[in-house]
Amino acid sequence: TQERGTDSQNIQVQRESISGELKVLAELDRQSVQVAQPLEFCVTVWAPKGVKIQFPEGAEEIGPFEIVHQHDQFDVPAEDGRLWKRSYRLESLTSGEKIIPAMNLAFVDRRGDRATRGSVSSQPLAVEVASLLEGQVDPRKFRDIKGTVQLASTDSARPSWVPYGVSMGGAV
Repeated sequence: TQERGTDSQNIQVQRESISGELKVLAELDRQSVQVAQPLEFCVTVWAPKGVKIQFPEGAEEIGPFEIVHQHDQFDVPAEDGRLWKRSYRLESLTSGEKIIPAMNLAFVDRRGDRATRGSVSSQPLAVEVASLLEGQVDPRKFRDIKGTVQLASTDSARPSWVPYGVSMGGAV
């Protein structure tokens, strides 16, 4: 497992796990975001030629994050094997420290006489989701509308007939 920052403005987090001949790299484009700000999450697997990686399908969420967009690059020739890569754009509508859980990936090794099945996992990653509002506010939960409020009436708002009466009497 390793973490590294690429520059002071954009901290990139990488966590690597190795299982036999398979290497899994989980990456984030930043370690902290604002509520509803997109976060790029990428899982890359290096495998020997003859090994097929299977990513989870049909998910709309990864842990506490909603998947906004997904892009795949599967079975790409790479140095000493093949590359399998899936990129996600994630968002969270709630603030706090969130964990992107480990992603389990199935594989089929067809290099021998019989196909061997197994799985490999990425490392979990922590992300701080900050809010510009105070406290833990969930924009999906609305507060009920309060009842009507009676305003006190003031006497100065009523017209006074005395000055009009004196003016009319003087004119007559």
